[in-house]
Amino acid sequence: MSFFNWWSFGLCCGLLLGVTVVVYVQDRGSWGVADVVVTAVMAVSLAIFIIGRRNYRYRKPTGSPFTPMLQVLVAAIAKRNQPHASDPAQLYETPKSEKVHGRLLCHTRQLR
Repeated sequence: MSFFNWWSFGLCCGLLLGVTVVVYVQDRGSWGVADVVVTAVMAVSLAIFIIGRRNYRYRKPTGSPFTPMLQVLVAAIAKRNQPHASDPAQLYETPKSEKVHGRLLCHTRQLR
């Protein structure tokens, strides 16, 4: 989760840099100077990516990625006419003792 937080932060900072600093440099300086700024930022981001690559946890894929998606689709079609549970306590939950990471999401009435 931390990776996606930092990724989102970097994406927003890049967007802010692109629509403010680069445009300012283009207006006050020249397109060439702005291109150098963009190239330098890309070089720094590539260096950060290469340095952080050893910290990336890569797992070899097992099975087809389409299998879980098809399982969800088949279950949704098979259960489309079943009534909704009126009490959230009736919904299936994994016991908290089995959850090592993550958190439970609160049940809402949004899709009822």
